[in-house]
Amino acid sequence: MDTNASATQRVAPTNHNPAYHITVVGCGPKGMYCLDSLARRLEQVSIDRRVAVTIVEPAPQPGAGAVYQSSQPHYLRMNFASKHIDAWTNDERRPLECTSLVKWLEEHHPTHSDPEGFAPRGMVGEYLHDCFVQVCSALDRFATVNVLRQKVTKVKRSGRKWKVSTSHNDWFADDVLLTVGHEAWRAPPTLPLVPERQLIDTVFPTEKRLSTKQIAPKSRVAVRGFGLTWVDTALALTEGRGGTFECHDGDWAYHTSGQEPDKLYPFARTGRPMLAKPIEPRISLPSRLDQVWDEGRRKLMAVQRPINCAAFQEQIEGLLVEVAANALQLANPNADVTQLRGRTLPCPQVEDRLASGTRCSDTTQVRRWLDVWCATVCDAQHAIEAMRHSVNVAYGIEPPGIPWALGETWRQLYPALVNRISHGGLAADAIQDFKSLAAEMERIAFGPPAENLGRILALIDCGIVDLRFIADSSVHHVAGELLISNRCDSKPIDLCINAVI
Repeated sequence: MDTNASATQRVAPTNHNPAYHITVVGCGPKGMYCLDSLARRLEQVSIDRRVAVTIVEPAPQPGAGAVYQSSQPHYLRMNFASKHIDAWTNDERRPLECTSLVKWLEEHHPTHSDPEGFAPRGMVGEYLHDCFVQVCSALDRFATVNVLRQKVTKVKRSGRKWKVSTSHNDWFADDVLLTVGHEAWRAPPTLPLVPERQLIDTVFPTEKRLSTKQIAPKSRVAVRGFGLTWVDTALALTEGRGGTFECHDGDWAYHTSGQEPDKLYPFARTGRPMLAKPIEPRISLPSRLDQVWDEGRRKLMAVQRPINCAAFQEQIEGLLVEVAANALQLANPNADVTQLRGRTLPCPQVEDRLASGTRCSDTTQVRRWLDVWCATVCDAQHAIEAMRHSVNVAYGIEPPGIPWALGETWRQLYPALVNRISHGGLAADAIQDFKSLAAEMERIAFGPPAENLGRILALIDCGIVDLRFIADSSVHHVAGELLISNRCDSKPIDLCINAVI
């Protein structure tokens, strides 16, 4: 068995194979977990046919898939701490040879083994591939395993079987398991007003798509998107070109290499930024918060299913706000709305909506803050202030406020929420409300690590990143010139990058 999937010439399963044939399409982490479950199931049951498993994955290292390819540069980091990454969260199901990421890093990359650190994604890919090898070793006891480094082009029902096609082979399978990940089904966003020769439609792999051959030093570049892929893009065009960052007490600075673009102009719909994830050891939090999270989960799991629109707004959104207010009361009982002005609140109008001198831990104030945040189109100043405050909170420089409370509540309750709304738990009329809330909480709760957002702030401080077009802007072609413009300003650009996936 070739677990590296390096030989595309491997013989595909024949149509006369009497074995019970399972084809797994795509094998990143999700595919690996499914194979692990299959191995355990086969260990428990007795069947009268041989089992043949064909894994079809175009990336060179199954288990890692495309997202965690080990070849990607180390400036592309994970967005959550290493201590949270473990291929087997249930120790009873853990193969003896497999460990958590932290223990694996201690052995293979000890300088990156800090549990609170954010490991390079490529290293995580190495770890996941090692786990995949162990899973295949277990599966090999019960099934014939074949790995094809190909891409499935079609899956079609054919009688009682499925016909699976790649550009190289066709074969029939009794069952097909699709584990390609959600992005494989999503068409890339388009920018119809940008000439093809001036558009980079995807940033990955960054070492190819964002190279100096594609984007010359001193270019003026617009970047569509202001999320995690934007962060990767900015780092690829700076740190990835030889620039260096340094940090002193949470304050980041950037030293140029001369190979960077002259300007990076990110633009998005609302301009609301992603906020930094907190660094847990840096924030002094009371242990009683665990009781707040436990009570929140208990109430969440008690919500009657299916959850309709009215119930979602009252019992899900309402519970989020209630738990956040309770958490903030414990974490920073003296927090005052006036302390937030000009730092975490996205626009001056907030001051008219929040009562001066009111405690942030008041449920009404948390609700108002969230409502105003969700309705705000940020300008550069307020986007920067919100990002900087979140970094300062993450490093323990400033005390927690409403954004921290909402973000931490969402992180703590999210697994229970997914459990509650999955498999028919959410009524059709509540789906859009959930999508809207989840998209907003993605910014507040699941943003980049503080060190990466600190790097972005350093790039803003040195003038490479310019947020003047962050919202309500567009890229268009006028009289042979490509421009990025809004109602107040317009600048010529050389290229536009799509950093939305």
